Amino acid sequence: MISRRIPALFGLAILASALLLFVAEPMAAKLVLPLLGGAPAVWNGCMLFFQAALLAGYLYAHFLGRLPARWQVTAHAAVLAIGFLSLPLALGSRAAGPGTTPPLPWLLATLAALIGFPFFALAAASPLLQRWYARTDLPGASDPYFLYAASNAGSLLGLLLYPFVLEPALRILTPDANLLPPHLTPWSQSTLWTVMFAGVAVLTIASGLVMVGMRRAEVHPAKASPGTWRERLTWLVLAAIPSSLVLGATQYITTDVAVVPLLWVVPLGAYLLSFVLSFSRRTIGSERFWGISFAVLALGGTLGFWALSRPYAWALLILHPLAVLSAGMVCHRRLVAMRPPAERLTEFYVCVAAGGVVGGAFNTVVAPLIFPTVVEYPLALLAVCRARPEAPAKNAQRALLLDLGIPAAIAAVALVLQQFVARANWEDRGKIVLVLAVIPCCLALPLVARPRRFMIALAALMAIAWYQGSTQGTVKYRERTFFGVSTVIERPGIPFTIPDKNGKPQTFRVKFQLLNHNTTQHGRQSLDPAYRELPTSYYHRSGPLGQVFDAYGPRLRQVAVIGAGAGTIAAYGEPGRRITFFEIDPTVVRIARDPAFFTFVHDCKGDVGFVVGDGRLKIAEASDGLFDLIVVDAFNSDAIPVHLLTREALALYLRKLRPGGLIAFHLSNQNLDLVPVVDALVADAHAAGLVEQNEIDNLDQLLQGKDTSEWAVVAADKASLASLASDARWLALPVHPGAPPDKRYLWTDDYSSLFSVVESW
Repeated sequence: MISRRIPALFGLAILASALLLFVAEPMAAKLVLPLLGGAPAVWNGCMLFFQAALLAGYLYAHFLGRLPARWQVTAHAAVLAIGFLSLPLALGSRAAGPGTTPPLPWLLATLAALIGFPFFALAAASPLLQRWYARTDLPGASDPYFLYAASNAGSLLGLLLYPFVLEPALRILTPDANLLPPHLTPWSQSTLWTVMFAGVAVLTIASGLVMVGMRRAEVHPAKASPGTWRERLTWLVLAAIPSSLVLGATQYITTDVAVVPLLWVVPLGAYLLSFVLSFSRRTIGSERFWGISFAVLALGGTLGFWALSRPYAWALLILHPLAVLSAGMVCHRRLVAMRPPAERLTEFYVCVAAGGVVGGAFNTVVAPLIFPTVVEYPLALLAVCRARPEAPAKNAQRALLLDLGIPAAIAAVALVLQQFVARANWEDRGKIVLVLAVIPCCLALPLVARPRRFMIALAALMAIAWYQGSTQGTVKYRERTFFGVSTVIERPGIPFTIPDKNGKPQTFRVKFQLLNHNTTQHGRQSLDPAYRELPTSYYHRSGPLGQVFDAYGPRLRQVAVIGAGAGTIAAYGEPGRRITFFEIDPTVVRIARDPAFFTFVHDCKGDVGFVVGDGRLKIAEASDGLFDLIVVDAFNSDAIPVHLLTREALALYLRKLRPGGLIAFHLSNQNLDLVPVVDALVADAHAAGLVEQNEIDNLDQLLQGKDTSEWAVVAADKASLASLASDARWLALPVHPGAPPDKRYLWTDDYSSLFSVVESW
């Protein structure tokens, strides 16, 4: 009975340490996220740190294994003790962002101070415990790789626990029972993690003592083959490709929905599941099955690269994680087949961890420097195609001709269809996507059984999709930074057909200059002189923000805007009014101020200023009672910076307002319904609010470039909203006056949950 329990002790220690590691990852990332403006690239930077710390832990385990058994246990006990003494997790000077320091180095240094040593101590557990197990005479000791499945199962369990259990139930740092439903514990995530770390340390040392007492009498590591550098390089590459792919998929998903732990862990969970399935003793699915599954899913992902086929959240969260899973199975199954004997176990894991770092560094450091747009995700998809095994061809020359000729023919068809659609002037988006994207991808589907041929066809279709998506108009400027890709495009508007003086139909378009940030439009300006000075898009004069300026007029002398975009709100400038934009991305500021791109700022009739940095952190530096209006314009789709819509954020905004001042929240979003969050915040603060969903009413508004939009206006009391409250278009908040706030939607700096506000699954 005892001999059966001992392997379970090793497995439990490995599983628990991995669980803690992958609870710590989203928890630490969520702590630092507000300090970097909620940018999607934050998670990639965090993953680079975690992968580097994992590699350091694996290297430590590799070299520690050369010591005598007792010294190994003693040394690792000391490392775990040092890690425990650096807990609980706490972010010093939490209100301080990177300032003038480049974001990525600041992020890596902050994470090292926050969680570096405890993470390092836990990272060493899996290879070290497997090596200790291999030195015993227990069942399976000669091939302990099955324990790696326990490690990845623990990692997957930790990832699932965080967004589904810990994040909705517990605050990160400061427990506050008043914010939680009565059935939930007031413990903080940090406190719980500290207690669990102590438990993992006990399990690990107990496993080490078992190894010392039950180790084999003789161990002959010299019998193992020393291996070759080609073999090690293959391990590294097969590990690097899925690592790059999971980061690319995560950035692709979070760019269009929200930068929150749930959307971090779904692709990462799929990645870890591929490890679990690959290293388990029971084979699930054949190599051919996973290869073809990946190819089909990669074609589905290529459909999403066409500009007009932007998917809903449910499609993003199903298609791309499945692609990550199948890609991981393709690469990790090959890793398992190439694993060395147990004597070289830690060396193997060091190479795998190094591959993870290489993949992370490519996405986080290299790609932003060499690529003007985010192309690392499709490149990783193509790399997986290349990693699929290819059967040798009977006639190599003929096979090469077909590998080039068939994809070229498919690409030619796609280009012809593109020209056809451009001349047809269709308005039905479904029909356009069917012809532009679905037909070419279906033509490539029969090639999935031939990896090289399929890879070339997929690359051609991706290039056409990327080109078509980026050239719906003339690209005037493009720049990529840590915060995303900013692109200025000149593009004609919607075609209109109206009768001329003689009653004959006349079709025309109004040209616009657009600012796109990643995949989302962040402002546009009409190039028609008749409309050039008009605020467009979500800021149209007939929309909610225009109604605010019309109703309060001269009272709005000091206006703060979080999020500059194209500087459209500067069109509301008047003599005696100062508009200050708070923008985290310096590139966006340069674009908004350059009259060669947009003239809203240049032509503003009032004063305009810019403050570079996270809006919440920088507005906190302003004097209390300074502003008459604060416009929080960071929620119009793209990545949602949650820290701008919390209890603490609202308290800050109210403190910065003059008596009678207003806060305008721009809530337009494809995937999230943020009105309940504002409603809960208003009720919690005992404030007053209004919300309006505004539509396009006539042809003139379309010609002027108006978009539908949703806005909420919040003030300290109802009297401050009197000028708008009589307008029937506005709905009063809170919806249930006098009732306590709905805690499902009451976001704080330590507590927020995406589940309750996702509306387009």
